[in-house]
Amino acid sequence: VNYLSAMVSGAYEGISGDIYAQNILAENKNIKIGADAEYTVDAVTVGAGFWMTTEAKKMEVSGNVEYAAEKFTAKAGAVYGTQIDVEDSSYLRLNASVESSAIIPGATISLGYGPNTKEGDVTTNLLKEKYGSVTAQCVIAF
Repeated sequence: VNYLSAMVSGAYEGISGDIYAQNILAENKNIKIGADAEYTVDAVTVGAGFWMTTEAKKMEVSGNVEYAAEKFTAKAGAVYGTQIDVEDSSYLRLNASVESSAIIPGATISLGYGPNTKEGDVTTNLLKEKYGSVTAQCVIAF
């Protein structure tokens, strides 16, 4: 249960960002503090993020990039996380995709690689040789 959250957001000349805190009034004092930022220039958007929890000492760092061309959009990202002072708790996840609605009229095709999820839990961790999956998709509108 999230008892109280606070966020400050801002944007200036292609740069946007948030600083936030979640569970501020939680009984277990496990406050989540984080920051996210994005920078967009022309067809490229680059983003980064960081969050940590105060009591459980978990943290995560992420980065992503998106390129929006005339006929396709390509994306890639990475996430590294760990629980400080807990052995063997680190994880690394990567994702990449390309999508187009311009190649086949009336259809959107995509090819991507990303983490596997099991009942809402992400099970992919490249540090433990638990690789994600490749997905190919074609959505046809009629």
